[in-house]
Amino acid sequence: MDIRFFILAFTHAILSLSDGFLIMHDRKQQCLLANSVKVLVGTCNMTNRWQQWEWTEQGKLRLLQQGQCLTLVNPTSLHFHTLTLQDCAGALRWKCYDDQPGLLGLAHQKMYLKKMGYLAIVKAETKYYDSWLRYQLGENRKPVTLSICPTQEDYQANALKEDPPSIQRKKARWQDNVAIISYVSIKVFKMNKNLSSNNEQDVKSPAMWTEYTQQLVYGRK
Repeated sequence: MDIRFFILAFTHAILSLSDGFLIMHDRKQQCLLANSVKVLVGTCNMTNRWQQWEWTEQGKLRLLQQGQCLTLVNPTSLHFHTLTLQDCAGALRWKCYDDQPGLLGLAHQKMYLKKMGYLAIVKAETKYYDSWLRYQLGENRKPVTLSICPTQEDYQANALKEDPPSIQRKKARWQDNVAIISYVSIKVFKMNKNLSSNNEQDVKSPAMWTEYTQQLVYGRK
């Protein structure tokens, strides 16, 4: 196969990356890698959306692949905790600590993100700290390392992605209205065209047209 195909495919993968970043261990140069069960540490790969994170407005770390946030498997344990993903509403908040550059931990208590073999954990370590970096594409589309700490730009960018409840309700009402209009329009059209009863089964309820409208507007299947 033409080598240009692979070059174009790779270039497209890089350019199609969102504004997410990788969380990279400073000394080991490895990154957090999530799956549906746990969070690991492995080879950094900017084209892997299971490694791409973003800070939320609430100080949580959200995985772009699933839209879920980084949290603890067992937050009541007194020892180290492994990490997992869950809905952001119930996930824990994170922050940077001033003890050393790149020290990342839980916001509500001094437990810090660490690498333990291939696992990412948090632990109340007081002697040896792990430093973490933000690994992402820079303005020239080349990889750069930055402070892992959230910036004001992070908060502002992600605040725009999350509609307040009032806007969500307006969108829901708009979808319902469009669905009903579509339903009535098709009914009138079929009555005027005197279509056969075999095709009449295509029009069933506003709920069906709500789904159809969502497919048109949001590309849902």
